[in-house]
Amino acid sequence: LAIHTVAMDGDMSLSVIPEAQMKGIGTQLLQSTIDTAKENGVHTLSFNCEHENHKCRALCNKMGFTSRYNPEEYCVCGSLKLGD
Repeated sequence: LAIHTVAMDGDMSLSVIPEAQMKGIGTQLLQSTIDTAKENGVHTLSFNCEHENHKCRALCNKMGFTSRYNPEEYCVCGSLKLGD
C-alpha cells in the first residue's frame, strides 16, 4: 500500500507482516495516517496497489477510499477526500 498526497508532497508505504495480518493492525496504521494527514491540512490521500492485493483493496474500501482499476499499469488506484 502506498499512500501519497494529491500534490505528491510525499510518499509512504504501509505493510503488515503476514503473521500479524487480520488483527486490525493495518486498520490502526491507516487510521493513524488519515488522522495525521487531516491534522496537517492534507485534503486528499491517494493509494495504489497491485490488482491481486485483495486485502489492501478491502482495507482501503473499508476506510472510505474510492477505487478503480487502472489496466494500463495493472493496479488499483483510489483516493479519500479529507477536506476542502
